[in-house]
Amino acid sequence: MPTLQSVCTLLISPPLEAPLDGSSGALSSGVLGPCCVLASRVCCREMQFGVNHVALRCVSKSDQRRRKKKVWPWLAGIQIDGNLILPQSMNSSWNSSDPSPCRWVGISCDRSGYITSIELPVLRFSGSVGKEIGLLRRLKKLNLASNDLSGFIPLELGNCTLLEHLKLSNNFLSGEIPVTLQNLEKLSNLTLYNNSLSGNIPSLLFQRPSLDIIYLNDNNLNGSIPSFNANACKVKLLQLGQNNLSGTLPNSIGNCNELQ
Repeated sequence: MPTLQSVCTLLISPPLEAPLDGSSGALSSGVLGPCCVLASRVCCREMQFGVNHVALRCVSKSDQRRRKKKVWPWLAGIQIDGNLILPQSMNSSWNSSDPSPCRWVGISCDRSGYITSIELPVLRFSGSVGKEIGLLRRLKKLNLASNDLSGFIPLELGNCTLLEHLKLSNNFLSGEIPVTLQNLEKLSNLTLYNNSLSGNIPSLLFQRPSLDIIYLNDNNLNGSIPSFNANACKVKLLQLGQNNLSGTLPNSIGNCNELQ
């Protein structure tokens, strides 16, 4: 058992995200940061990344309890200002004091307790997508379509590098499509239609090697249509209508042999 220090170092292997199931392993976690249980009275929460290690600043267990309500503020929607406001019908299954969200309606986890899927379409909840979503590094599916979400799509979503399906259509989202979505090499389904998104489409977004569904129609996007992957375009479904796009179709669209 490591000694209790103001700063402790834990050697772990990537990925650096901790399990979210409240298990008794070396690491457990909430959305706002990892929790390294070193002793019954100490929890290390705030981390600094190094090349092969994570340095965690220890806080007392009483301080942990005091901050417990902040562990799942965005996901649980327990605050109104800037966070999801969930319908009353979900209150019984979304308990912010539960150490694990894996039992919550619409949440799926892998066997290690990592959140892999958030599927909450057509529930008419409001609020905005918090930047804490970027801490869910194992997330593969995010479906919040057909709700009353507003605000911006957070840049931090680009940290979810395993994300395959991103469905935020039929909301009231505004601002630009984050350039960080270009980091999502595994992204196959990008569905953002019927919002109020504006600005240019990120120049490399359509070159993601796995991208096969792109629905960006019915927004306020402008600029030109970016190039597609010249060597491995897999796009099958493409909807860009009802925007303010200009220019000509890129020549690279000819490489999308499966386009319907």
